Amino acid sequence: MKSVIAEIASSNKYLKNEFYQRPSNVRNITPDDQFLDGSNKEHYYLLGGVVLSSTVEFPQLVAFKVDSSKVTALNVNSTTVKSKSSTAFKQAKLTTDALNLRYKGSAPFDGAVRQIEYLCDQHHGLVRIDGTDAYFLDLSTQTAICVLADPSGRLALEVMLGPVTVLFFRARNRYCLHAGCVVTPNGAIALIAESGIGKSTLSATHDDDWQQISDDVIVVDAESLLISGAFPQLKLPTAQSDYFAVGASKSPLPIAAFVRLAPEPTDQILIEPVTPRDALLEIVRHSVGAKLFDAQELQSHTLFSAQLAHLVPMWRASYPRDLEQLPNVRESIVNTIK
Repeated sequence: MKSVIAEIASSNKYLKNEFYQRPSNVRNITPDDQFLDGSNKEHYYLLGGVVLSSTVEFPQLVAFKVDSSKVTALNVNSTTVKSKSSTAFKQAKLTTDALNLRYKGSAPFDGAVRQIEYLCDQHHGLVRIDGTDAYFLDLSTQTAICVLADPSGRLALEVMLGPVTVLFFRARNRYCLHAGCVVTPNGAIALIAESGIGKSTLSATHDDDWQQISDDVIVVDAESLLISGAFPQLKLPTAQSDYFAVGASKSPLPIAAFVRLAPEPTDQILIEPVTPRDALLEIVRHSVGAKLFDAQELQSHTLFSAQLAHLVPMWRASYPRDLEQLPNVRESIVNTIK
């Protein structure tokens, strides 16, 4: 691990923390890319700084209204999600016989623990849920074809926001972390914790000193180490979605600090520094979907995690399990991270 840290510390590329601009690439819908009812209406959503263009409407997400000229100006790439379409579906179906099983396990989707399988080769992938094909993936064109019975249902949405999006972001050299994020006068603060600890509750207040931009997942660019955009898993109020649409696409955010949340049966609020070694373990532990990566991708992810741990400070926040104390917790975090 020391050699990795030394390599990072000696590299000007990471210390500059410059945003790596990628060319825009909004994929047009062809006549074959039709919705199941025969329409070809395209819907746009903004996820992690990426425009998601979809023939499948996801009413649970905040729509991103944009025309092609605006997409070009935003300097973001597009990922395409489609439901069954004649040519694309048949082509994808032909590739699945040669795919190899990379991962098999269980994960919660749509209110139940389900079996998930991921099969892939270098350019294609297949996500199965409970033994049923869910999404065909073309990793080279960043296209996903949903083959579930209800392509706009909750299960399809959660699988798309989970393994499908994680794999597409990995192809763009971005990683998803299980963390909330708030913008403060001292910069963006990523709040790390397990589910149920209270990330969403702590980050939910909105004022000039504490603005939530994500309640559960953040997307970090491995080149710049910037938060490349918000990753809303729930439909958020208009004020927040407006912030996402502008801030996430035009101004990727540097991470001022990570805060490891640790509510305890205590009367005190204590904010303590975390060592880079322990910070690395926390970042790896809270990475989303790393089990889907191959050996080379895992090596790249480890280097990315070490970069974050070395260059971005992490603090541990222990505080009472008392909702009335949360304003004091927020104030203590902001005052500590300067």
